[in-house]
Amino acid sequence: LEYLQAPLSSALDAMGKTKDNMISSLIGMFTRTILLLVLSFFKIGFWSFLIAIGMNIIFTTFYQIFKIRKYLINSSS
Repeated sequence: LEYLQAPLSSALDAMGKTKDNMISSLIGMFTRTILLLVLSFFKIGFWSFLIAIGMNIIFTTFYQIFKIRKYLINSSS
C-alpha cells in the first residue's frame, strides 16, 4: 500500500483536489500520533511504532482511494 500512496496523491493533485490530499495527510498524521501514544502504554516496544505506521498507511491510502472514486463518479454523471 505504501507504493500506492504517491500515485494516488499525485492523482488527487492533478484533479485539483489538493485540499483533500492535505486533509488525508493530516488525518493520517493525527491517527499515527494518537495510536503511537496509546500503544506505547502497552509496553510492546517497537511493535507500537510499526502498528501505528501501518495503520497510518492503510487509512491514508483507503481515504485517498475513496476520494478519487467519489470525484470520478461525480464527474462522470
